[in-house]
Amino acid sequence: MKTIEGIIPVMLTPFTADNKIDYLGLKRLIDWYIENGADALFAVCQSSEMQYLTLEERVELASFVVEYSQQRVPVIASGHISDDLEQQIQELNAMAATGIDALVLVTNHLDPHNEGTTVFLRTLDALLMSLPESMALGLYECPAPYRRLLTDEELRYCAQSGRFQIL
Repeated sequence: MKTIEGIIPVMLTPFTADNKIDYLGLKRLIDWYIENGADALFAVCQSSEMQYLTLEERVELASFVVEYSQQRVPVIASGHISDDLEQQIQELNAMAATGIDALVLVTNHLDPHNEGTTVFLRTLDALLMSLPESMALGLYECPAPYRRLLTDEELRYCAQSGRFQIL
């Protein structure tokens, strides 16, 4: 497992005039991030407009960043936008298969109705059982659709699992 630490910018996704991912612009942006000191890249996140991309587009975006960065820096991604548990499992496993170095779980999707720690941990446990054990994980307190901050108990639970490297 690669060590992921330091400056990890949330990547923007450039688009063409017809609303397709601008891969030429994305190459320039990846180079710019790395040339300006990024230690890793967060390729598919809210700043990447993940909530407006299809699963196929999110997977393609992450795969492209992994391939183009050519092991210069680790790549992490989320692409985790669904509230339904089965859809989350599908999304996260598809993203894990792209070659990323770490997979980031969005905290508000682990408790979509803000019901509390019991729901959060139940969803988290189901996801942990469904994801590759070798995949490094992270947590993202994404502000959309609502900001779900982790409690001390939830953060401790995640830390004690040994699976999480990124917050």
